[in-house]
Amino acid sequence: MNLSLLRWCSTSCLAALLAACGGGGNDSPAAGPADAHGPTTVCTPTIEQFDALRINTSEAQVIDTMGCDGRRIYESSSGGVMRHALDWGRQGGGPYLMANFENGVLYDVTATDLTGVGTAACLPTRVAVSQLRDGMTVDEVFRIVGCPGQTLSVNRTVAGASVLVSWGLDDQGPFLTAYFLGGRLAETTAMRL
Repeated sequence: MNLSLLRWCSTSCLAALLAACGGGGNDSPAAGPADAHGPTTVCTPTIEQFDALRINTSEAQVIDTMGCDGRRIYESSSGGVMRHALDWGRQGGGPYLMANFENGVLYDVTATDLTGVGTAACLPTRVAVSQLRDGMTVDEVFRIVGCPGQTLSVNRTVAGASVLVSWGLDDQGPFLTAYFLGGRLAETTAMRL
């Protein structure tokens, strides 16, 4: 596992844990009321904002792009490197975006539910899944499966962009997830086909 992926996994897991437990020093005036999905921020992230964010830009530029300060969900310091994350929206329900910073510079951004698209309009089949090959484009996979999937998350790091897409419901019936890295299929997981 490369260092960038390991750092993203450990940072994202820590941020999610702290957010779920209410940790991370959430004294930001941008934080809104808590509900079933946890605290929310004043501004709701959009796909246009996500698309406008660039790795290696300053925290001030990210905040300007997002239109509000966001909510600080964690911070840490190790070996002279200061890390922290800001988030916008509702983690676990509705549009959500988390930006991770090192020494005030964006190194990772993850978003979920920005498109407002619900579940996919079709279910995966054994025949379709058997035709999927690593390296296929998003459009090729959508054509083979029979419809666009539901975008679960989008991530952009210094290593590149990744997208996780699903078809079906993960707790019942046919289910497929496709992980795209750099716009190409990198991994699939299928169940109950």
